[in-house]
Amino acid sequence: MYQGVLKLLPNVPLMDILYSEGKVYLLKSKKMYVVDKSKLITETDSVNTSFVKITVGTDSIIMDGTFYQNIDEQRRIPTINSNVTEVPAFRYNMNEISFEWTTPYYTEELQTEYSYKLEGFEKEWSKWEGISFGYTMEALYSNKEYTNLPYGHYTFRVRTKTLTGLIGNELNYEFIILKPWYARVISYFGFALIAFLIIYAIIKAYTRKLVNENIRLEGIVAERTAVVVKQKDELESSIHYASRIQMALLPSEAILSENINKYFVLFKPRDIVSGDFYWMTKKGDRLYIVASDCTGHGVPGAFMSLLGMSFLNEIIEKDRIPRADEILSELRLHVTDSLKQVGDDDEAKDGMDMAILIIDFSTQRIEFSGAYNPCFRVRKLTESEEKNAQDESLELDDGSMTNGKYLLETINASKMPIGISSRMGEKFVFQDWPLEKGISYYLFSDGYVDQFGGPNGRKFMKKNFKRLILNIQDYPMNKQKELLDDNLNKWMENTPQIDDILVMGIKID
Repeated sequence: MYQGVLKLLPNVPLMDILYSEGKVYLLKSKKMYVVDKSKLITETDSVNTSFVKITVGTDSIIMDGTFYQNIDEQRRIPTINSNVTEVPAFRYNMNEISFEWTTPYYTEELQTEYSYKLEGFEKEWSKWEGISFGYTMEALYSNKEYTNLPYGHYTFRVRTKTLTGLIGNELNYEFIILKPWYARVISYFGFALIAFLIIYAIIKAYTRKLVNENIRLEGIVAERTAVVVKQKDELESSIHYASRIQMALLPSEAILSENINKYFVLFKPRDIVSGDFYWMTKKGDRLYIVASDCTGHGVPGAFMSLLGMSFLNEIIEKDRIPRADEILSELRLHVTDSLKQVGDDDEAKDGMDMAILIIDFSTQRIEFSGAYNPCFRVRKLTESEEKNAQDESLELDDGSMTNGKYLLETINASKMPIGISSRMGEKFVFQDWPLEKGISYYLFSDGYVDQFGGPNGRKFMKKNFKRLILNIQDYPMNKQKELLDDNLNKWMENTPQIDDILVMGIKID
């Protein structure tokens, strides 16, 4: 095809046709087409199918007629598939695309059939079907339209089969639908930054208020020196404020007190804020109780606990009533999606361990599921069991232990976290049993059992923790909390606390 000075010619459909030296020259509009008859194929068993139109969005035409390949600055030849080296990408609001294609001038063209699929959206090829769009005097057309495509990488493929069974060339068109602005990584960073700025502004406002209060007190208490008053009040105010922030992040224990009379929560952050958190809520007749241990402690662990509590609220607030294991599975998806975890070796394996206990007062049943964190169930032995009880404080293979009066049973959790792991395809353990009176349940993180102390500076260990739980069963729940706290302080003595500590106990009466 030659253009050059032909651009000066008027725009008419066809000006002249000339045959010379085996070539046909067609002068049409402002272009000249040259057909070399020596290179024409007179007989062929091939089937040539090509796109004739590709439209994106409602009216954005990407291709109309054919694709071209440039020979030089003034000549080009038509091609079946696009020759662009970079895959075209379209905005998310243009996630509608339609394709039109044809197989022109072929015997019994109306009997030609097509099969297609959109890779990245469809797994299987469509059934073979004939012309589905229409025809003109020049060619028959078939089309396929896709609407509301999610963001992703796609390749549209078309296969052709004639009446005689000949398989034509396969067409393909590769394209990308970009993510919407709110699903991009930078948007998540923006949301996190806004949350951080809000928290920072609150902290600054309260700090400014406390500082002003300290200045006022320094004037009232004249006998104290300004330096002593400022140092003392700033320290006390900082500790008090940190405690208020920590408690504001956690749910009120009133949820337990309104539904279960006997309970306790022993919560001892290692730092000002904690990576351990407890959470509870009631929806309908179902009471949800959670004890969780997030990756790390202090500020990093606190951010994970914020995510955990937020996601739990979102999951429970849905219309459906999920089981305990379903909550953990959905929470795992939320965590891996929000942290962009895909299982790469170099990515952070942040997540959380969790135990969830659900009391359904309507069905009178209890559900449990756990990610690493188990649950202890303690009941009093029957008279026959007391007579046959083995050596006191002997731990059995199933994790149970007895002191001759009470039996502690271990309800095991799944050995996988709420986060990315090699067992992502597995379901979390699920157990349920009838709601019985007089039975105590304990949820906890690993902070208590892993705390160093004692005369030899060793860990407290889970076996000793079970013995301690059994030995305090004759006391009410509030007294059990005191005994657990006192025992921990004696064990630690001068040893620093190495992790956040959380123990929750409830008794059904």
